[in-house]
Amino acid sequence: MNPNILGQRIKELRMKKGLKQQELSEGICTPSMISQVESGRARPSHDVLVGIAERLDVSLEFLLADANLNMKVSSKYKMARGFIASRLYRTAAELLEEILLEPDARTPAVEVKIDLAECFLHEQAYDQAYSLLHEVLEEVTLTKDKYQLARALKLLGEIEFELQRYAFALRHWKRAVDAVEKSNVRNRVLLIPLLVKLGICYQALHLDEEAISCFQRVARLNDKTTDLNSIADLYMYLSAAYQSTGDHWKAGSYAERATGIREGLGVLALGEDIRSMYATYLDEENEIEKEIDAVRSSLSSLEAEENPSEVGSVYLRLAKLYEKLDQYESALEVCKHAHLSFPSLHPDRTELYRVWAWAAFQNGDWDRAAELEANSKEGEVRGVDDGTSTTSRDIEMGQ
Repeated sequence: MNPNILGQRIKELRMKKGLKQQELSEGICTPSMISQVESGRARPSHDVLVGIAERLDVSLEFLLADANLNMKVSSKYKMARGFIASRLYRTAAELLEEILLEPDARTPAVEVKIDLAECFLHEQAYDQAYSLLHEVLEEVTLTKDKYQLARALKLLGEIEFELQRYAFALRHWKRAVDAVEKSNVRNRVLLIPLLVKLGICYQALHLDEEAISCFQRVARLNDKTTDLNSIADLYMYLSAAYQSTGDHWKAGSYAERATGIREGLGVLALGEDIRSMYATYLDEENEIEKEIDAVRSSLSSLEAEENPSEVGSVYLRLAKLYEKLDQYESALEVCKHAHLSFPSLHPDRTELYRVWAWAAFQNGDWDRAAELEANSKEGEVRGVDDGTSTTSRDIEMGQ
């Protein structure tokens, strides 16, 4: 069989048992021979192989299994990676656990353990992931594989971040970045997401200047990327970080760039969608009351920013939520606030008049409902309503 495959298999089995080369060689051969066998530079005799197999608690047949086994395990590993890419983590984990029982030179155990830990992480089996990753740290310390060290530390940081232990997450991710930078292969694919995670972690710890530094470094590394979604995300991270430092001009500038990219991609049409993301999720879960609380909580900060148009959009959102709950009195109240907040020319006035008409009808004010319904239909025809037809009447009603 290929001496490289045999050597790699002996090395993995030895490390799995926690043996040093000298410990494996005792009474069998010299430590130098073990080193040469593991590196594929020497072919051991039959007697040496028998001794090694006994010391590793495996059969000679297992140690000398031909390449068919390697192909089988390699194929299974590819399937597992495919399941991970498809986010079928439980199915992938089952395959990876089988692979760990079948050592294979083409499928290093360290990589399998890292992938399995990732599956456990997504399944929220944090203790299992944590245990596996610490096994990996012990193994890569011996092999000095900086790349695999960085991968393991990245996942450890994600576990700590999920558990809101931000200081621990920060420590792991800083070590991971350091490992990538010291590795022979400066892997941008790994370094960039690590720096983004590091920046987010700094934000969670209110270390805004450090966060900005990380995000700006990512921007420099991403200068030739064509992934516009990642650029938009990065600009939003920078916007939030600058907002925290009080630099509102830069915060607004980066937010504007992100919005421009999103609109260009057809992903995001209005900034209000960002603010209502959490509320929309709750709506899908039929928790409208919680959504109302979430939307109302955003009002104070928006009103402080003196942005009437955005405030009007939030009040309209509340009115539509009250409509879903058939709470017409509350809907009437917030419709009035929305009307006062919106500029006279605003595309959302058409929708406002529709909800307002419904609330007025439910309240028994049928003339007002008819007037508002007419304004809504007029707005649909023109695309925007100037609001002039109801201004005097609104004032009379004490709005």
